[in-house]
Amino acid sequence: MAKRVICPNTTFESIKTILDFLKTQKGTQTIKEISEQTHRSVSWINGALPIMGELGLIYRGAGEHRKHIGITSKGIDLINYINERKDEDLKNLGGEIYKKSDILNIANKILSDEPEISIKKFGKKIVEKLEIPAEQQWKNETTYVKVARTCKSLLGGLKVIEYIPQKHKRQNIDRFRNKIMPYASTILLDKLLNSFVKNENDVYRLPAEELTQYQRQRQTDYFNTAISLGLVDRIPSDEYLYKLTHEGRKLKESKNFSEHAKIFQEILLDNPHVVEIIKTIKNNYDEISTEEIGQILCEYNGAKWGDGTKRSYGNNFLNWLLEADILVKRGRKHKYTFQQYFIESDNYHKYFNNDYGNKSLISKPSSHEQNNLIVIQKPLLSNKPIFLFNRLNTILNWLINYDKSNPFSNEKIHQEVIDILHDLINNSNDEIKAIFILSKYLVELAYNENNSEHIRQIQKNIVNIKDYNKSVIDT
Repeated sequence: MAKRVICPNTTFESIKTILDFLKTQKGTQTIKEISEQTHRSVSWINGALPIMGELGLIYRGAGEHRKHIGITSKGIDLINYINERKDEDLKNLGGEIYKKSDILNIANKILSDEPEISIKKFGKKIVEKLEIPAEQQWKNETTYVKVARTCKSLLGGLKVIEYIPQKHKRQNIDRFRNKIMPYASTILLDKLLNSFVKNENDVYRLPAEELTQYQRQRQTDYFNTAISLGLVDRIPSDEYLYKLTHEGRKLKESKNFSEHAKIFQEILLDNPHVVEIIKTIKNNYDEISTEEIGQILCEYNGAKWGDGTKRSYGNNFLNWLLEADILVKRGRKHKYTFQQYFIESDNYHKYFNNDYGNKSLISKPSSHEQNNLIVIQKPLLSNKPIFLFNRLNTILNWLINYDKSNPFSNEKIHQEVIDILHDLINNSNDEIKAIFILSKYLVELAYNENNSEHIRQIQKNIVNIKDYNKSVIDT
């Protein structure tokens, strides 16, 4: 029986991206997981895996786990040599592993004999040397060119031959011109904006040379999100050079949390794709979950995402709306609804047709929930500080999901929460004032003791107050 010949359908850059990702993971990953985490299609992944397996860079699970992929010691060595620019070590390893592939052996011999061979003729000659039967040969001429370029890319990447790939003038953002791709969370967007050191030009260059292929692609995706929101622009002379826009500078230099939310809301509502997503939520949901937002994004983009991707993008988009004071968490459930003050705002009437009439988007607590609350005969808060209360709840929501041990170490956020609690203490009834005084004390503890658990306690203390207060006001 004739030996099966693997014809590679990938590039060396693709192999690097997959190895970069696998190196950071423990054990094996499914093809779907690799696809979701590298932001590449399953077919793109499947195009690279056969030759990677043949070269001994990856291994597959057995039997029903065949779609589980892990990186071998050779794969780790290869990606380390590439990232650490150890060209001599890479050349030695490449010279060893390319020989495991029949097609790369043949391709290298052809190029050694005819270094100036045309790309099309090179592809034809590879097929000829492989002795593929005529009825099995490719009918599409471009396939020969594709296989030839792939062989050159792999041999060049492994330092078996000298090869400089042609660069295609394409910006990643072009792929998403008519889409909204929330790669970056609000926290990542803040970090990205803080990368721009204040200077005359507000220019930042991504240190691409210091990053792995995987890291470089992720950072580029984050910048593409910032570009789509109008926060930064790419400078054409350098694909890794970015300039802060006027709106990006305003957001970066916002003085407090309230100003930050107001500016970010204007930025989001200036994006027609974001407005369309919000309209979809407004017209179809009284309250919505992360997964449901992810599904809306998936359908809007005409994509075929897995559940993990939907959840990830849905969570990022949700965090945008929370930080912009458009949505707010609904009680203890993982559901979110529109901020009441946003519905009553000029922005809401400017961008959306308010067809809700007098219907409240914030549902009242169930009888079971009300039975678990202290019975008080009048609203705990007047209508005026409801805005402050919602603002506090949004900040607490954001803080709980923050990726640092003590988010109150940020002086601006700390002071914002203290100011809100001070106003709530002055504007609430005596019966509930003690809760806000306690919350203010817990904020100081979180700030001084570097303990973010106090944040959860604050939210636990006040979430029922809001629900009950709203129900009393509505009635």
